[in-house]
Amino acid sequence: TLTFFEASIEYQITVLDHAGKDLGKLRIVGYGKAEGAMFGSGEAVGEATMLAIRDGGARIATELSPRIAALLAASEETKGLEQ
Repeated sequence: TLTFFEASIEYQITVLDHAGKDLGKLRIVGYGKAEGAMFGSGEAVGEATMLAIRDGGARIATELSPRIAALLAASEETKGLEQ
């Protein structure tokens, strides 16, 4: 029987405009999994956690910019309607 350890980490990022108005929250989850047989259980949990942090960081690096741009664009559209 193979034993795996899994970890996930959730980042919640609040996007604010230059005036401090909350434009929205972005949720990004990182996931990691390590095999218990390759490591001791403590080391496997640490490895899975490190992989989850790395996955979350990669998602932030690749997914955050377009999502923030969409929030900013929506904010600009809302401003235009209010004027």
